[in-house]
Amino acid sequence: MEISLRAALTLRRNDLLMFEKDKDIALSKLLKARDKGEADALVSNLVDAINESDSYYTTSSCSGRIVVAQADVLNKKSSFSFLGKWHDAVVVSDVKDAIGRYEGGVLWFKFEPMILHVCCKDIDSASRFLETVYRGGFKRSGVYQLKGKIMVEVHGTSGFSVPAGSSGEVFVSSEYLEFLVGLANMKMEGNLEKLKMLEKIV
Repeated sequence: MEISLRAALTLRRNDLLMFEKDKDIALSKLLKARDKGEADALVSNLVDAINESDSYYTTSSCSGRIVVAQADVLNKKSSFSFLGKWHDAVVVSDVKDAIGRYEGGVLWFKFEPMILHVCCKDIDSASRFLETVYRGGFKRSGVYQLKGKIMVEVHGTSGFSVPAGSSGEVFVSSEYLEFLVGLANMKMEGNLEKLKMLEKIV
């Protein structure tokens, strides 16, 4: 049975009202996180530029980070525990201090590039935003639907993850750790440059 024009317009109006309600909730949570100092300041300009549009709002964001963590051998999310994380360049001594807190499971050293989740008013808005982030060099991005919401996930491509220990024993030497830190800092610099470029495009 075909949906009447009036019914279709009613559904569309309800979708828009729900989008606006969800956006208000998301922005309220963002404001509270900033008041507590829990929001990532390096991505705040981009987040604000997106949220100013009537067609989009952000649900989560990270400018990129360097991580030392431990997890069980299956690397289950529920077992993942941060020992240290930084949103900018890091020095080797800070990484060594984080590794010093390692107790067991698998020890990981990671660089995680920028990630951003954006809720879009409709599929046309999502397509336009996806084209924008592609122009900014974020080719590992895509559109998906989550609980009726149309989302764009923006994701950098420069990440890496290295197992550095197991069962409480650290495998990496000081020299190799210095190499990993240098590599992560270099990738972080490039990641932040791409972030600034995306800010300008948006």
